[in-house]
Amino acid sequence: MKEFVNKHKLWFIFAGFLVFFLFYTLLVKFVDLKPTGVFSPKTGKESYVGFATMNLAFRDLVGQNFTLYDITDWGSIITIPIGAIFLVVGIIELVKRKSLLKVDANILALGLFYIADLIVFLIFNFIVINYRPCLIENNGQMYLEPSYPSSTTLLAITLLISCIDQINIYIKKNNGLRISLITICVILTAFFVIGRAISGVHWLSDIIGGAILAATLMALYMAVKHSIAKVAHQEIK
Repeated sequence: MKEFVNKHKLWFIFAGFLVFFLFYTLLVKFVDLKPTGVFSPKTGKESYVGFATMNLAFRDLVGQNFTLYDITDWGSIITIPIGAIFLVVGIIELVKRKSLLKVDANILALGLFYIADLIVFLIFNFIVINYRPCLIENNGQMYLEPSYPSSTTLLAITLLISCIDQINIYIKKNNGLRISLITICVILTAFFVIGRAISGVHWLSDIIGGAILAATLMALYMAVKHSIAKVAHQEIK
């Protein structure tokens, strides 16, 4: 049996990423705060953004590309079936093995990981750090929507990179298939992150924040996976 990875080290790495993300978020909220020139149709108030020198320069450089915004917005839906596939795998294992602790640790950790993703997504819909660099149309009305962190960046990185981990676990004999699937995941991740950035519907600091938060949640996933395996006396695959 392979040796268990030091779970305490993994939890320390997660804690480090979490502290870094929280510190970065505070900087985004309060450092170099300037008006954006974008006014809320609802309140008439002008929005402000932190790291304004960088963010405003980036907005002026890329402009807005709503076609790319729609593509990355709808395209990110492809990550949902990925989660559904592993949910089915977990249910099948639970039915066959008749014990939650006998379900593969990576599948249990993945389920908790998806829940953490959802919780974080909901939290930042209520806690507004900043608003988008442009108004967004929804049902014929214009809105100034919360922008930090980029949820598309967050979901693309967390779901697709965790998918790579599952591919490495379950597809070991067919190297060609494994490499092809991993390549697709990497390309899609890059497309969603870069596409979201240059679409101009997020500040650059939103994209960076989404990437840091994704790394934080990935560290949490790895720590939970090894902790569950330790408790269930499973071998890390």
